[in-house]
Amino acid sequence: MKKTRKLSIFLIDIVFLFASIVIAIVLKANVERLIYLFQNALPYIVVMIGVKLTLIKVLMLYDSLWEHASVDELIRIASFGFLSHLFVAILDLSMGSVFSYKSLLLISFFDVVLIGGFRMSYRVVRRL
Repeated sequence: MKKTRKLSIFLIDIVFLFASIVIAIVLKANVERLIYLFQNALPYIVVMIGVKLTLIKVLMLYDSLWEHASVDELIRIASFGFLSHLFVAILDLSMGSVFSYKSLLLISFFDVVLIGGFRMSYRVVRRL
């Protein structure tokens, strides 16, 4: 049962990380830019999401889902936002600046909001 929950949350994280890219690009640019990126930079986007999922695992954000929310959890979520932005910015520079810096900031913001917000709301629902 616990593995099924972790797998479900892992899949939800993938959807949220993908959604944060889409939302940031639509807010920053337009739908044409979004289509262009997904046609020409899909391998890069997959690597970006993979790096972020690895950070989530390293920061033990899957292991703490069954505990009460604490300051440590918020620190881990903030660390995820900072580190994922750092790694993705380095990756972006090495790939020739696929995204603008403002888009990367928006992506990181939505990552933290969606991933962190989901974890907090998951706890609320489990307590009801």
